[in-house]
Amino acid sequence: MRLRRASLGCFLWLAVAGNPTSAGARAPLHDPNLPSVPPDALRQLSDNRIRQRIMMESQAPYRGRCVCAYQTKDSAGRSCKGRHEVVKTRPVPICTPTAVTDGMVKAWRKRNS
Repeated sequence: MRLRRASLGCFLWLAVAGNPTSAGARAPLHDPNLPSVPPDALRQLSDNRIRQRIMMESQAPYRGRCVCAYQTKDSAGRSCKGRHEVVKTRPVPICTPTAVTDGMVKAWRKRNS
C-alpha cells in the first residue's frame, strides 16, 4: 500500500511538473548535464542542431551525389574527389549553416513540435 501511494505521488508530480505548459508558459531551457550553462547558450546550441537538421534534410534528395563543396565522401561512403557537381534545379541543397535563416529555424520548430 505504501509503495502504491509513493508511485502514484511520483506519477502525479511528473504529470504536473514535467509539463511546462501546465504552468501557462514555457520553462526556460535547462540541461541537468550542463548545470552551469546559461539558457541563452542552450538556445543557441539548440538552434545550431536545428540548422544541421535542415541542412541534412535539404541534401537528402541527392543521396550518393557530391552536391556540397566541403564533402569528401558521399552518403554511400565513396570519395567525392573529382565528382562535385553544381545543382541548379530547385530545391537547391543547403550546404552551410549561414544559409539557414532564422525564419527557416522557426518554421522547422513549428513543423516538428
